[in-house]
Amino acid sequence: MGATAPKQAPIYPVLAEQPVGQHITSIYKDRLRQFTATGQYQGHNLLDKFFYALNDDEKYVKLWVYSVPNLARPSFKDAVKNEFKPTHRGESFGPSWSTHWFKIQLTVPEDMRKYDHLEFHWNAGNEGMVWTEDGRPLQGLSGGDRTEWIIPKDFRDGAPHIFYIEMACNGLFGNSDGDLIKSPSTNKYYRLDSAKIVAVNLQARALNYDFWQIGG
Repeated sequence: MGATAPKQAPIYPVLAEQPVGQHITSIYKDRLRQFTATGQYQGHNLLDKFFYALNDDEKYVKLWVYSVPNLARPSFKDAVKNEFKPTHRGESFGPSWSTHWFKIQLTVPEDMRKYDHLEFHWNAGNEGMVWTEDGRPLQGLSGGDRTEWIIPKDFRDGAPHIFYIEMACNGLFGNSDGDLIKSPSTNKYYRLDSAKIVAVNLQARALNYDFWQIGG
């Protein structure tokens, strides 16, 4: 009448000859995410390799603005006739639905002319349009999503070059405060956070896109 295990009970080994690791998928995925994560690892992962150099010094990026009154929508020809006042990063522009024209004088620093791909990064959290000095529209901008404009090769001559950005004080989906169902704010202001020259590491950017697509 000794105590015996039921016949149907599984038999487990009392000892293991070596450690047996468990394949926990979430752990591996979390480790992979550190490759592109912000926070404590940002200075040591792929994000740190996106740019070779950047410069936002007012010596190289000078800004002036004409704030259009009464929510008017002037043409390029009419807008640039007005007086432009000096402005700077960190200033806010509004209210909702208003338009502001920026005159930008850009000089590529000597130490950045050696890089293959230069961009101008502009981010005010709202929509915009890049214009040439003679009034040709080049591309649209949307704050937080598309903030890059490729600097033409002929800007690398060390001379100052002029172009314009037309700012529209609305986001990609209007002026609601994070809720598309709500009525839009009529007094929303947008802060100009970025206006800088950037030397881009295209290989790092391409690797980031591949990693993003493969990893889902």
